[in-house]
Amino acid sequence: MPGMVTKRNQGTIRPARRQFFLKAWRKFMGTRAVELAEALDIERESYYRLEKNWWTINAGEMDLIAKTIGIKPSQLWFPPPTPGREVVSLDDLIEEMDDPIKQQAAIMAVRGIAGR
Repeated sequence: MPGMVTKRNQGTIRPARRQFFLKAWRKFMGTRAVELAEALDIERESYYRLEKNWWTINAGEMDLIAKTIGIKPSQLWFPPPTPGREVVSLDDLIEEMDDPIKQQAAIMAVRGIAGR
């Protein structure tokens, strides 16, 4: 039918994956890929595949990788610090606080969110 307008398929738009800094942390901490492959009980090539396809790593593997590298699993979501510049995490600051100070910080945070 000449009067009908057809719509061209534009393809699907995939959301961007969040960045994961496994390779950067491995190199920053001086850990070799072979060490991580042995810890995971896989071949070195399979480990390199995990670095590229990081979204296939499960929580247990992520925990084992972080322990082998010498960092916390949550640090893999952020880049390692650049030389000469220390990055302080709020999580690390709160972990070092005493319980009464943590409670006061929580109250202040809630007041700040509520605008009081």
